[in-house]
Amino acid sequence: MQAATTFSGTLYRPSTASGSTEDASYPRVIRLQHSGTVNGTKLSTFSHSGTGVTKANFPIYRSTNNGAT
Repeated sequence: MQAATTFSGTLYRPSTASGSTEDASYPRVIRLQHSGTVNGTKLSTFSHSGTGVTKANFPIYRSTNNGAT
């Protein structure tokens, strides 16, 4: 998996190579707002599958700078 740390707003981009079965779907993002010192932290995940694994996995990404990275 490749995590994107660009400023284009893209968190993850699945492979588009010919024959790839990789899939990234059902994205979710939450921003913590009633959590004291971690207010503003963003947590995101998505269903990632098709890379030779039998079940989907859900990587979790955290941003503490309003989504810039």
